[in-house]
Amino acid sequence: MSERRPLAVGFVVALTAILASGCALTSRGDAIQWQYFTPERARPALESAKVTAGPEVCLERVTSSASSGRRIAHSDGGHRVGYYEDRRWTDDPEGYVRRALERTLFEEEGFRCDREASSSRLDVEVLGFEEVRTPASHAARVALRAVLATSAENTILDETIEVVEPVTGSTFDDVVEAFGRALDGACAEAARRTRAALASEVGAQRPVQLTCAPAGPGRAPARCSSPRPRAPDPSAARARGRPCAGS
Repeated sequence: MSERRPLAVGFVVALTAILASGCALTSRGDAIQWQYFTPERARPALESAKVTAGPEVCLERVTSSASSGRRIAHSDGGHRVGYYEDRRWTDDPEGYVRRALERTLFEEEGFRCDREASSSRLDVEVLGFEEVRTPASHAARVALRAVLATSAENTILDETIEVVEPVTGSTFDDVVEAFGRALDGACAEAARRTRAALASEVGAQRPVQLTCAPAGPGRAPARCSSPRPRAPDPSAARARGRPCAGS
């Protein structure tokens, strides 16, 4: 009987220590108070009647090569990237980019998407969506890759767009405001390059007009010729190669 009592006492002491350590682990530190932010700004609805009809293009995939989810990334401008522990976006960066592009393309710029017709397709990849803080600057960076393909599967645009907007204040709300400006600027630039690429494609496919000499009685059959490119002006070429005055 006396031999069993030390074993029972030891078991009770060990169990008490385990429970106490578990309570210490669960009570170590307070619960994280999450803060949620969005770079999207409330803007009045646009009147579609004032928007001139633009070219046809459909926005397809908006993806991210290294998605961090809703975590807010910050970097030192080099190779070091971190994430805020208590701050989150209300949506993934891909969601913000898609909505901003849809507004810019179809509401502000007048692009049209007809999936039953042979519309061109625009795919966008989010390459960067981060706060950048260096000893000399503080900014928000949004980087996109825009790939535009025609209905014939010809890629006519594959470019990277990067917009960096400075943070003008000292609060995190100022950081979010800079993200909003960078997001709008990147989507506006994507729309501008898309329009330019589509215009170049239409110009390349435009048929060449032929100039024909009319035929008449006693004349040879009509002869047609395409317009010849204008010969370069030698004097203009010499002027371009001349150094600037005062250099």
